[in-house]
Amino acid sequence: MRAVVQDPDGTAYAFRSAVVGFTMACKTGTAQNGPNADLGAAVVTCYAPYDKPQIAVGVIIGGSGYGAAAAAPIAAQVIRAYLASQGT
Repeated sequence: MRAVVQDPDGTAYAFRSAVVGFTMACKTGTAQNGPNADLGAAVVTCYAPYDKPQIAVGVIIGGSGYGAAAAAPIAAQVIRAYLASQGT
């Protein structure tokens, strides 16, 4: 799950800049079902910091495409805001 964000081949690698200051681990996906099945529902589950987890976040956005493209930036924002509020 760490490699999804940190490895150049990871599906959420493009969003590593959104998590500067901590290491986030993620699993991205696309669920296809319902009237917008051609677009899919973006799905991402993340936790941070990787080495000492404090928060886990799940984001699902229907009819929005791939998990990494739509949901990962939102999860990163939530995690960043939480960690900032904790002084981490």
